[in-house]
Amino acid sequence: MLSYFLNAPFGYKLTGIEHASLKRYKLFKEMGLACNIVTMNYSTELQPICNLHNIEYTDFINLYKSYQGFDRDLNYTLQDFLQTLHQPEVKPVLNIETDHKVFVGGVYVMYIRCFKGTDRISYINYFNPERQKVRRELYDYLGYKSCEVILFNNKALQQNHYDANQQIYLIVNHHEDKKSYTLQYKNKKLFFANETALQQHWLETLIQRNTYFFIDKNRIYNSILAEIKNDDLKKIAIIHSTHTSNPNMNDNKKVNSNYKYLLDNQQYFSACVVGTQAQYLDLIADFNMSIPVYVIPPSYVSEYRKNTQLESETFRILSIGRIATEKRHEDMVMAMKTVVQKIPNARLEFFGSGDIKQIDRIKALINEHGLQEYI
Repeated sequence: MLSYFLNAPFGYKLTGIEHASLKRYKLFKEMGLACNIVTMNYSTELQPICNLHNIEYTDFINLYKSYQGFDRDLNYTLQDFLQTLHQPEVKPVLNIETDHKVFVGGVYVMYIRCFKGTDRISYINYFNPERQKVRRELYDYLGYKSCEVILFNNKALQQNHYDANQQIYLIVNHHEDKKSYTLQYKNKKLFFANETALQQHWLETLIQRNTYFFIDKNRIYNSILAEIKNDDLKKIAIIHSTHTSNPNMNDNKKVNSNYKYLLDNQQYFSACVVGTQAQYLDLIADFNMSIPVYVIPPSYVSEYRKNTQLESETFRILSIGRIATEKRHEDMVMAMKTVVQKIPNARLEFFGSGDIKQIDRIKALINEHGLQEYI
């Protein structure tokens, strides 16, 4: 069994969905199960991101990374690059410690940015004599030149993506508001009319015998995966949130757009996973589920509960995030009504911004149940 966790781009900061996927990855690793985190975005900082989140670099599968083959740290620095120029004059950019302007023969030719806190090159902008930007080179954190962008009137005309041997493996041509892709790999050229077609092709290359795709970002992957038909592949959709935007309404429920494709096209999927028994029952009752639905509740670390001294201080419950209907703040308010009966010194605090009407509804619910002292 080979498991892939299909995600949105991973960055230095993670969303709740990405944290959940990361915890699953670590659990699978502890159990000795082969698994990988999958993303499809272009990034020059995958190696430090993996280091930050304790992900083995070989377990982080990315569309661009898979063709690059960047397998060692070149540690390519600003000084290494400047040594290739004839008598460059380098001027630091005021108040931006990572940036430098380069002059050759008194002419402004380049703008160089380094990765934050390092002297490793992040990108180089090249300028013509009229000081118009005509080209950008992007460097991977490991030191390889990974992409070149050709510009005209400050708009991208073409992107060339490079592998470890500095051979172009992908060409992206820009046509007004559209892009086309040419993949040059293993002595073959493949042409794709759009990015979705390229992504579908790449995802198909991951499939081996007994492969499982756990879909953490349904909005990104579901319509692409519907086109992939392979008996060796199981597609498991993870419903991380409520599947409706107004879960407390019994009638006229509005389907959460992240999961609409899944619920409307169940025939393309093998199963889905939800977090509560109530959500399972709602799906079965209202959406005529034709695929298995499994309940895997969220986990918690029990020792934190044991060490909390409720009697001696105020017990603060914090909700930090966007204020929106699907976040179910009303449920937290109603739960708090029960909590304070047993723990009078408990307090619930909301931190976040969002829909003003939703904020007003939450305030009205707090007042209706006399919870102003506690929330």
